[in-house]
Amino acid sequence: KRFYPSSSNAGNITGNEFPSKVWSLTFDDGPKTETSSRILDELKRHALKATFFQLTKEALANPIIANKIRTEGMEIASHSFTNKELTKAGAARLEKEITMAVRHLEKLHGTDVKFFRLPYGAGVSTPEIREKIAANRLIHVSSNVDTLDWMAQTPAKIVARTIALMKKTRRDAGILIFHDINQRTAEALPQIMDYLKQDNRR
Repeated sequence: KRFYPSSSNAGNITGNEFPSKVWSLTFDDGPKTETSSRILDELKRHALKATFFQLTKEALANPIIANKIRTEGMEIASHSFTNKELTKAGAARLEKEITMAVRHLEKLHGTDVKFFRLPYGAGVSTPEIREKIAANRLIHVSSNVDTLDWMAQTPAKIVARTIALMKKTRRDAGILIFHDINQRTAEALPQIMDYLKQDNRR
């Protein structure tokens, strides 16, 4: 009841609102057959669920793994059509990156898409962008733990940064953002998932 499609705060989930020890695993920019498959295997091994913010362009190019992610019980959300930064996009581009992206993703998966994440997080404070997201019956999802796994670094550094930031959150709760296109992410995740399974986290 607290969140619904809207250009106001009610239409943007950050993770800071989550109850104590509740975490959401999210993955952007995929799917990519090899790394997405490995991450999916780790999620299954740890009995965890996640939300995959798929790029429609990549999902259409890799439909087998895109659909496998859904059939394995993960949530499918939209991360735009092409991952273009949208704050400088015109009306036609917004229509493609938001409206058409969601429609094609829903058709591919045969399911409703409820959530959207802006590429690079750019545009959360831009009224016309947020209004476009809300007009498509979508809730925007930010994060309060940015793992920076997209940067060239060792898996060990991803693990250390992620856990350190999790410990700094007010209620040991929130939204973790990863990218399921990087081998280093797949290698870092087992340790992070082990940590998530400790201390009564959900």
